Amino acid sequence: IKLAPTTAWLYFMLGEGQLDSLLYQVSDVNVTNFTSEAGLVKQFEPRVVPNLLSKDELVSFCGPSLSGVPKLCVYGRPFEVLAGTKITVYAHNPGELESIPVVRDVIRAEEPPLDSADFKAAVSIDEVSVTLQANSNIRVLNSQASQITYSLAQGGLQGVERWVCILTTTFSYSGSEQVKHRGDCTWTKFTSEKKEERLDDLSMSAGLDLSANSSLNVTVLTTVQKTGFLPALPISMTFLSLRMRAPQPSIVSVADADDQGSQISAGMVWLQSEGQSLGALAEQPAASDGYRIYFTLSPSDRTLQLKDWSLREVPEIRTTVVSVRDAMRNTQVADAARMDSTWLANERSCTFPALCELPLDGVLPAELVRNPDDLPFLCSWAVWDGYRESEPLCGLVQASSTREVEVTFTAKVAVNNTDETDSEPSSAASPVEIGEDIVLGATVMQLSNIMSPQVRRLQTAFLPLYLDVWIPLQYRYAGLTRTPQELIQGAASLASLWSFSEWELIEAGDSAP
Repeated sequence: IKLAPTTAWLYFMLGEGQLDSLLYQVSDVNVTNFTSEAGLVKQFEPRVVPNLLSKDELVSFCGPSLSGVPKLCVYGRPFEVLAGTKITVYAHNPGELESIPVVRDVIRAEEPPLDSADFKAAVSIDEVSVTLQANSNIRVLNSQASQITYSLAQGGLQGVERWVCILTTTFSYSGSEQVKHRGDCTWTKFTSEKKEERLDDLSMSAGLDLSANSSLNVTVLTTVQKTGFLPALPISMTFLSLRMRAPQPSIVSVADADDQGSQISAGMVWLQSEGQSLGALAEQPAASDGYRIYFTLSPSDRTLQLKDWSLREVPEIRTTVVSVRDAMRNTQVADAARMDSTWLANERSCTFPALCELPLDGVLPAELVRNPDDLPFLCSWAVWDGYRESEPLCGLVQASSTREVEVTFTAKVAVNNTDETDSEPSSAASPVEIGEDIVLGATVMQLSNIMSPQVRRLQTAFLPLYLDVWIPLQYRYAGLTRTPQELIQGAASLASLWSFSEWELIEAGDSAP
């Protein structure tokens, strides 16, 4: 409450009731100066409002008095009262009686009607977007949109103020780590016909990392306020900018055979990064076409101009989709990709700028890519539903690119220095793990007797080793007549003595060899 400025003293009283007598009365004694306190006698107790007094406490402090002595407060600054409170104000100049009281009721603001369009400021944007079927208040921006140009509807009421708040967080299909509520809003008055907000600026103002390819959730909240009414319940419109990319696939060179049986190198591409568990694909839909791999071949990485390629985007069309994932669709480049029924008989048909699709069995490849010798570079992209295509991953597929991994043996227990015998291991002999290779994940076993631990020279026809196979695997093996002590002391030098078998292939569903 703010009273108009004046040179007179202002006194106010809160609450119900009127004063039955004047605040000042003429003295019944003779005075020489009528303006002195002796000439006019106060009939009330003037009070100074202390700081930090609540609205409830103010009514008691400046309200009617049960003792019959009015409690009027001196007005010194604006103050707050509860809606519905009655305020009585007096003005007084020295040498005069007080003014006629002015009485006002603080009007209680009404709740605006929920179903009235006059109390709603609906959001509309100029950018083309895709609407979610189950919730028309969620829109997915087209991939070319770099800003939001929005306007607010103007109701039929006069004297209405429109207010807007924008909340920006990351968006992911598993739920954003950032959660913002209406209480996080900073409301600003909307006075223009249209307003532009750059998506990058919104991201930076929210503290988001622009280099992380994070998808954005931009929620615009609006409310309407009119004199005599409480602010209308805010309404919202959410805009999603799908920027997140799928993880890159993996590429390795593997040994394969051509139609004549000669050994050649081939590219193996699959949807799993090295050291990454299959659990990382938990966000991906279970549908069989939920993820795909595309690739192209080239004689040199210099001839590849891949930055201008886009395989997945939210198209610049107005349409309705069932889910947010459905808004992301193949571009014309991806739709023109050759299927395996076309390129398997002729890998050269996948030469850049042609694009081919690799058939998959789950997240694993159903076919290898057998590069011609003059097209050794293979570039591939992973595609997940609801994501932009991954960054391209390129690799050189040829025999010289086969990886050689050196043994890095780490002992777990001390090896027994017992003498060796040529006798057969007893039926009580059992393998004991004595170390591991941290690169290959191989385990080194020692054959010992449970009752009397001894290192035995292996005389049996074969030693069963089992491979835990969950992806297609190529393997070969070799054996050496060396003691564990010799193996530990010179594993790297012994590698030159190994005579390996031919490469063998085991499929994921085959029995362990």
